Amino acid sequence: DGTLREYRAMPDPSGVIDRMQHNISEFNKQMGNLDIHLYDCTISLLSRVVHVLNNPHDIGHVLLVADGCCDIANKIACLTASILGATVVSPTYSPENPSNYLLADFCADFTSAIVEAGVKGKKI
Repeated sequence: DGTLREYRAMPDPSGVIDRMQHNISEFNKQMGNLDIHLYDCTISLLSRVVHVLNNPHDIGHVLLVADGCCDIANKIACLTASILGATVVSPTYSPENPSNYLLADFCADFTSAIVEAGVKGKKI
């Protein structure tokens, strides 16, 4: 709707934690078991990602890099998508043989995602 939404600091994070636990519970009912621990850094990251992707212009971009724990980026992406009613797009490579996934494959996956989001207007 183009309305500016205020980003406010939460001195008492208990309300945010309750809401995140509710979102995790809802995700688990619909999609399966999302085992994610709400550490302070996880709460902060999830809050920032949701904020960026839910900006008033409906255009937000986030690159998640999880050094040492690659699974957390996927969990944050899945939970954020669930909260915002979006879809997570993942590369089409085979985890058993990732060396077969070439730059051309990445470009094709990326182009497909851009067409889905930019041309078709899907929330991905």
